[in-house]
Amino acid sequence: MDNQREESANSSGTSSCESPQCNIWASIYFEHGIVVEERFRSHGRLENLENAIVDYEKAVKYAEPNHGVCRSNYHRRLEDALVAYREKVAELTQDSHPDEAIRHYKLGDASLERFSRHGKLEDLDKAISSLWKAIKLAPDGHLEQANFRNRLGDALLARFERLDSIGDLDGAISSYQKAVDLTPDDVHKPPHLHRLGGGLEARFNRLDDLEALDGAVSTHQQAVELTLDDHPDKPLFLDGLAHAQEVRFKRLHDLKDMENAVSSKRKAYDLTPEQHQYKQVRAKCLEELEKECIVEEKHLKAEADAKRLKEERNAIEAKRLEEEATLMNSSSLESLESKIPLMQKSIKLTSEDRDSRLMILGDVQQARFKRLNEAADINSAISNYQWAVDLTPDHHKAKPSRLMILGDAFRSRFRRFGKIVDMDSATSNYQRAVDLTPDDHSTKISYLSAFRDLKRLEDFDSAISNLEKSIKPLDKRHPDRPNRLIDLAMAYQARFERLGMKKHLKEAISNLKEADEITTNDHPSKALCHYSLGDALRVRFEHFGKLERLGDAISKLRKSVEMSPDEPRFLNGYGRALLTLFEHQNKLEDLESAISHFERAVKLSPQDHPRRPHYLHDLGNALRMRFERLNKPEDLENSILNLHKSSELMPNGHPDKPVHLNGLGVAYLVRFEGQGSRADLERAISTLQEADALMLDVHPSKPSILSNRGRALRAGYERMRKLEDLNTAIQSLRTAAEHRDDQSGNLSHLLNLAVALQERFERFGSPADLESLISSLKKVVTLMADNDPNRANCLNTLGKAHKTRYELLGIFTDLDRSILNLQHAVAITPDNDPYKAHRLNNLGSVYSISFDKREMVEHLQEAVSVQDRAVELTPDGHPNGPTFLSNYGDALYRRSNSLGDPEDRKSALKAFTKAAKSAVGHPRQRFDAALKWVQCCRDSKSAFDAYTCVINLLPQIASPGLAVADQHALLAEIGGVARDAVAAAIEAKNHKEAIEWAEHGRSIVWRNLLSLRTLLDDLRPVHPELADSFQEISQQMEAPHSCTWSWLVNGRKS
Repeated sequence: MDNQREESANSSGTSSCESPQCNIWASIYFEHGIVVEERFRSHGRLENLENAIVDYEKAVKYAEPNHGVCRSNYHRRLEDALVAYREKVAELTQDSHPDEAIRHYKLGDASLERFSRHGKLEDLDKAISSLWKAIKLAPDGHLEQANFRNRLGDALLARFERLDSIGDLDGAISSYQKAVDLTPDDVHKPPHLHRLGGGLEARFNRLDDLEALDGAVSTHQQAVELTLDDHPDKPLFLDGLAHAQEVRFKRLHDLKDMENAVSSKRKAYDLTPEQHQYKQVRAKCLEELEKECIVEEKHLKAEADAKRLKEERNAIEAKRLEEEATLMNSSSLESLESKIPLMQKSIKLTSEDRDSRLMILGDVQQARFKRLNEAADINSAISNYQWAVDLTPDHHKAKPSRLMILGDAFRSRFRRFGKIVDMDSATSNYQRAVDLTPDDHSTKISYLSAFRDLKRLEDFDSAISNLEKSIKPLDKRHPDRPNRLIDLAMAYQARFERLGMKKHLKEAISNLKEADEITTNDHPSKALCHYSLGDALRVRFEHFGKLERLGDAISKLRKSVEMSPDEPRFLNGYGRALLTLFEHQNKLEDLESAISHFERAVKLSPQDHPRRPHYLHDLGNALRMRFERLNKPEDLENSILNLHKSSELMPNGHPDKPVHLNGLGVAYLVRFEGQGSRADLERAISTLQEADALMLDVHPSKPSILSNRGRALRAGYERMRKLEDLNTAIQSLRTAAEHRDDQSGNLSHLLNLAVALQERFERFGSPADLESLISSLKKVVTLMADNDPNRANCLNTLGKAHKTRYELLGIFTDLDRSILNLQHAVAITPDNDPYKAHRLNNLGSVYSISFDKREMVEHLQEAVSVQDRAVELTPDGHPNGPTFLSNYGDALYRRSNSLGDPEDRKSALKAFTKAAKSAVGHPRQRFDAALKWVQCCRDSKSAFDAYTCVINLLPQIASPGLAVADQHALLAEIGGVARDAVAAAIEAKNHKEAIEWAEHGRSIVWRNLLSLRTLLDDLRPVHPELADSFQEISQQMEAPHSCTWSWLVNGRKS
């Protein structure tokens, strides 16, 4: 990428070191930059500062190297301009400038250029942060989105080259790919493809990822094909293609790649102009590559000839050996012993029909395993079956049957030795066999039957039984006892993870503790003991434990890492424990340490390692949590990238596949909540639904999947208002909450259920939903710790729910429970909490209701007290201020009427007046406060002032956008209010205002009536006769003889 910019610059201008005038040009650019910068200082236009920075950069570029003083001045001026630019951008972005995205992009670009000059990592981090902001702020369809993504890719790739973080490399590739996707197939696309190819090639160099290398070749090829031969960058793109083809040749030794590389280099040379400075460089590279191609061609031909002759001889000998082994039909042990070396030698001699001979050898070794029960035989059988399966293409008719045989062998080894990874491998191979078999094939049913049988628990029972039998005769000093105990514990733990039965986890921990006790610190399995016991203790804490017990798990897992610092499984296990600690203590350093260990586990695990999907899944979840804590977009993008990879790598049918899909679905949901993309919401729902369908009902993770699915469906309801989404969400959340009543995870499921029930009740008012809401919230409050930050909110919501049920049923017990819960919520909410005033206001309203219904004066006194406190805690200018003031006035007005204190009436009048005249708050709340102000008035002057406020607020509440039913109710209310206001004005001898108010009310009513009449325009094309009938009735009702307007103006019915 840097080469591309360098070549383009050098081809369009004079080299800074070749021209004697280069220093003159440097001075010209520098002086012009000063002039433009001064223009910025005078007028404040950021474009001038941007142009000055460009001039200073050119001055630095063209300055002669031996002019140190000049170069120093140019650099210093450039640095000062960049600082001013950052400050100005920060100032503009605070005010939501319309070019905010462009500003952040330019700031990121400037920081990246600064990094390229000075190599300071902080500049690179600033560049990435600014470019992320530019992308986030740019709306969909923004013309510069592709450039933003491209530059972000450059920055992430630069940080990868500095820090060697795979997350940065993958983020760069993802960013380049998005730039490509956003760009049509025109002249602008090849540079993006060129960069993407470079990123993919970097991934191959770092991880030996052949898929990435293939992608690099095809991407560079596409860049070349989209570029015309007369384009100056065509040779550069051909160079990139040639390099990728040459790298692939060196990895795979396919001569075609070398020939293609030569062809690409030759064309790059041919298209380079004669006077171009890279002409000679390309000529030399082409010459060297052609010579290398000739040498490699001769070498490969010689190797192929020798190999062919050897294979011909070996094929003859292999056939003889196979025939000799076939003649041994006896299944006796002696016959099996004789067959194995013959088949092994036959396989080594030739690759012809090797897959078939490997299957035969595996069958013989498995037969001997059944006789002797030795691990070496079943291990060798599995190895040979796997080799044969790998040699068999997917379209081969024997592939499904060979996969089933391999799965059977893994299953046999699990039954004998209890290693859970063998059961996972058996599941994976059975699933592949089923997937590759056509639906109409006769064997499909038998394969499906075997696959279903595999999901039963007899295999676990068999494995546990065999392991317990093998351990029984071993005393505590036997060297095999620790490993057998660990295997037995893993089988018990796997059984727990599938069934959720506490006794199985207890057995696992018991066996692991014994293994830990009988192994010395220098025992080869000591680190494995620490890891296995620590992981089991972590699982126990997550399902049943107390926080102090997590410390034991962390201690054991830390020891395993200290003893084997490069073992991915131990690193990942320690990371999971730290992540669990973060979830309970919310300390960022625990999360950062967990991510560091997850990243190291991924880095150290081979691409084809069976545990790699698990490591990617845990890393993805941790990155999502860090995004939720720090709100860095790159964390969420990398989270989704890792979770998507883990789900793709996890074979279909694997018992952990639903857990991985669950993590991916949650990440999509989090991105939807932040960015609002409907595509992310749909991905979240479909992914979580797939996880739900695949997960067994008895699995301990089932409630989590159901709860997350319910959250996604509720989000879908909020976006598209489909009632079926909300109903399905509640059903899913209720199932999750009822799944296990005694475990810690149930609290979050109940909270999610309560939110959904409250939403449906508020929309439809179903008493059944209210009952369920109260029941769920009671359970939440019971389960929740006293210091839980959500406790006050839950108590407040429960108190409001009891109040609502009282209003429906009139049972005083609900009123008392509402008061108790709201009192508790207020008591545990600190005064500096922004919700304290809300909760006081809720409590005051319930006290007022209690006084109205039961005439309990002490509750009236409490109502005044807590409403006064709510007003006191509400800052000036808060939008809820008018509501709290109005409710405080209500309580004072009640007390004035009850106890007859005139001061209360004066204070109420003052509260209503202040609420009505507030510059903030919802107009309807201020309008209602103004009406209460009217109610408090005792003389015509005060009433006139109150009605003035009422009339002024009328236009703000009479919005034509209201629903039809609300419009009709509002029109009736406006008529009555306007009539009373006109009467008050006449009584106060303000006849001019009376006429103005009458006309004002009339105009508002007419405006809203006309907005209702437009409904006829929609009705007429469909039902013209009905529309005419409606219009006729409307005209009769609005005829001049109607009494409506005379009543409104005169204040009485005619």
